[in-house]
Amino acid sequence: MKDRGYITVFLTLMLSGIVMLFVALYTLADMRNAKGRAAVALRSAMSGVRAEYDRYIFDHYHVLLLDSNMDGEGTGKLEELIRERMQANLGDDYNVKDVVLYGTTGLMDDRLAEFTEQMKDASLYMAADHGVDYLKEKVNGGESPINSDSFREGDEASQDGLIDGDREPEEEDVEEGKEEDKEKEEEEAPLSQLEEVEKNSELKKKDPRKKTRAIGMLSPASLLLPEGTELSEETLVPEELPSYGRTGIQAITMDLQFKSYDRLKRDTFQTEGWLDGLASAGAGLIYAGECFNCLTDEVQEDTVMKLEMEYLIAGGKTDLESFSGTINRILAIRLGCNLAYILTDAKKMALCMEIATAVCWIFPPAAPVVKYLIAGAWSYLEGVADTYRLTHGKKTPYLKTAATWITDIEGLANLEDALTGDDVENGLDYKDYLLILLAANMDTANYRMLDLMQCNANQDAGEHKLSMRDAVTAIGVSVDVEYQGSTFTLEEEIGY
Repeated sequence: MKDRGYITVFLTLMLSGIVMLFVALYTLADMRNAKGRAAVALRSAMSGVRAEYDRYIFDHYHVLLLDSNMDGEGTGKLEELIRERMQANLGDDYNVKDVVLYGTTGLMDDRLAEFTEQMKDASLYMAADHGVDYLKEKVNGGESPINSDSFREGDEASQDGLIDGDREPEEEDVEEGKEEDKEKEEEEAPLSQLEEVEKNSELKKKDPRKKTRAIGMLSPASLLLPEGTELSEETLVPEELPSYGRTGIQAITMDLQFKSYDRLKRDTFQTEGWLDGLASAGAGLIYAGECFNCLTDEVQEDTVMKLEMEYLIAGGKTDLESFSGTINRILAIRLGCNLAYILTDAKKMALCMEIATAVCWIFPPAAPVVKYLIAGAWSYLEGVADTYRLTHGKKTPYLKTAATWITDIEGLANLEDALTGDDVENGLDYKDYLLILLAANMDTANYRMLDLMQCNANQDAGEHKLSMRDAVTAIGVSVDVEYQGSTFTLEEEIGY
């Protein structure tokens, strides 16, 4: 009987242990199942949040981003949205206590690393009519059209003391000389000399710098904007834009008097190297060309600014400012390219020398340098003609030849007549030049793309406006969940 009592106690203890082990295993399994279910609910809630991407930005610019400042209530709204969706998925047996964002990846973080990556991905799927290889081929392999050797003769003249680069040549003394001395010389001169004076007077009238100064006074941008072009009346507020504090390439200015030899060289070489960035900026150029409007190509409707690519280049507060800044840059490119050709054209340089000799009859040693100034003025006028054709939908070759030269020094008064004619088959159009300019300015242009995207997205946004500074592409959350008296923590990250 005693043995039976021991056996009963032993079996009871053994059975109790088995039951306790079973209960423990069941509790552990139930908790693991609860955690698993909560994790699935969290992933579902996060996927729902990820689906809240900005539709306008994605549809128009192929960029996925989430506004972390939902409805203007900050990240707290985002945390509450995740908690509500999780609680709805789990039911009353669970209590989702706290949801805390512990990390976000912003669209503008790390010098726009996220935006640049999405831009590259988008460019792979775009019809790239203006590819990098296309541009390189058109600009003769991307080589600089002019080098310092082109000015060697003028430098030698300067070094010989014939003219000081910081001092204007004696041409002004010629043009503003004393009338009494001129009349006296003409009276005493033989008939052959009088004829020579008349010839020189005619040559001086052909000096293209006078025409260049007239164009400068009228503003090239106002002359080159096609008639009937509608510009936006909006004025951007820099402080409200993602690019605030960023600067692009410096504003381009040129001396339209063409009196200083050193200034001519500076104006010519200020565009040197602009083609070097074509290869590294390839994806950005494709993206910009396919997503943003310009004067000659509208790819988006109902945008705040009409001249968007021009804004990417020049960053003006208005369309007119952006257009003017862009035109100055194109003219600077054309000045260098046209001067590179004219220096190799013996006939044109001979004509420039004739005019320089006539202009510098008081101080003949200045003629070699003035010859270059006249060539520079002529090259600039050719650039105005080139740019006029570009803004009116025609093409122009990057490097000129005798066959593609437009202006004639004897017909500068009728410059407009030289602007009509057949298109150049292998030339670059206006948009191509914009892409060349962008290649040198992509770092700042990327920020300005966000400016335009933000402005366009906010046109019909109501009270809450999208700010690219609040745009995120990845978030991480930590969630505390209570189940049957026990609390556990889950973490999840999502991104685009």
